[in-house]
Amino acid sequence: MNRCYAPVFFIAACLIFLCSSFAAGQPGITRKRRLEVPVYKSTQDSIRFASISALADKLGNDEAVDLKVLDSVRNLRDALHDQVILRYRILYESSEDFTPFDSLQLIRDLRKVKRVSIVNRQLNVLPSILLRCDSLQSIELVNCSLRKIQKQINELPRLTSITILNNKYKRPLRLSKNDRITSLTIHGDRARSLPRSYYKLKALETLDLSSNALVKFPNGAARNKKLKELSLQHNELTLRDRLKRHPNLEKLALQNNRIERVPVQITRFPNLTRLSLNHNRITDVAPEISNLKKLRHLSFYNNRLISVPTGVYELRSLQVIDLYFNQIEAIDDRISNWDSLQILFISHNKLFKLPEKLTSLHLLEELYAYDNRLTSIADDVNRLSKLRIIYLQNNCLLRVPGTLLQLDSLEEVDLSENYMTDLPIAIFNYPRLRFISLMNNPWREDVRLFIDKKSKELEPLDITVRVSGPRYTFP
Repeated sequence: MNRCYAPVFFIAACLIFLCSSFAAGQPGITRKRRLEVPVYKSTQDSIRFASISALADKLGNDEAVDLKVLDSVRNLRDALHDQVILRYRILYESSEDFTPFDSLQLIRDLRKVKRVSIVNRQLNVLPSILLRCDSLQSIELVNCSLRKIQKQINELPRLTSITILNNKYKRPLRLSKNDRITSLTIHGDRARSLPRSYYKLKALETLDLSSNALVKFPNGAARNKKLKELSLQHNELTLRDRLKRHPNLEKLALQNNRIERVPVQITRFPNLTRLSLNHNRITDVAPEISNLKKLRHLSFYNNRLISVPTGVYELRSLQVIDLYFNQIEAIDDRISNWDSLQILFISHNKLFKLPEKLTSLHLLEELYAYDNRLTSIADDVNRLSKLRIIYLQNNCLLRVPGTLLQLDSLEEVDLSENYMTDLPIAIFNYPRLRFISLMNNPWREDVRLFIDKKSKELEPLDITVRVSGPRYTFP
């Protein structure tokens, strides 16, 4: 079955946006514009989808349209979207803050050039004129066909970063021995053009292989002793294949893949301090994840967990855990193992209550538990003496615990979208208060008048009191 790119008239409708960098040390990507273009199963599919999309847009602008007809067409469009689009291909443009390669011939003193962008070139190796740029720090290649990064690049004493976007060479990129490059970024949709190994880059610390349509975990950097960060976002990884041991890796980014289970092989990265698994399909996590003794930041944002995995409870070094957008109904008292935890993200789940042992987390500074089903919070919440931020909006709370008023450290409080009718007067007396939201509760009339009065009194003190506004809507 043939694949095709979107027709011109559909490409024009795609979103152009600023892309943030995936890893440190890549100043060029931060200002890069990119265009996402759908890749269809066939040319016929692209025409069908464009036609039904155009019809849906036309009907949507027709004031006399039958709403049943409009809904039917839109449903057809949405169903067709999932059927005919394989994925989205990214088309890149050069960074605005890089010197265009074509202008190098016009520059008298090449020794002052720090960043160079090469676009749409057929290259066997990097151009030799770059070797005259003694201050060169970063090189980016956009929509080029590069065969090899030659060893002469070692002659550039300050060159530490190379970014390759959409390399069109059909065979694996060849790397020569290099002792200076610390950051390598390769984005594209040709996994076969990636280097087989990165071992020759002896100083490599950051490797970003995001958006390469990778199906298997790339083990080519397992021997890079200085590698600290590996970014594999926006690929098609499942973690079902073999993972080689990466003994020195500290940060692993696996967002936006096809992972359903975190396997026992995750222990092949024993020195991880940060593991990001956002936007996957995870329902299960191997208990052996507890062996990641140095893990401080763990994120399961937008997955399919129905409970906190057993092994995760044993991660005593955790400082931040993100469980947003899952299906978790309960957190048990093993949460007390997280005695180093500073930030807990548990919003957008199905919690009816918070665990009693939550208040044993004496280092907790930020608690985000909004958009759940909470009917109360712990009466001894005052034990969280370092708590600065507490967001509890869109729950089923009936009252504010008196002990919450004893937390002198609180700076931000959100109790909006609950079922409270009464409010303690002292809620406005936190010495460090900067923001409090009380919107959309069924306050008694005297309470509402009191809130309005305090809002006006606190405004000159640069304290925001949000008392009215549209109801919260959550994705």
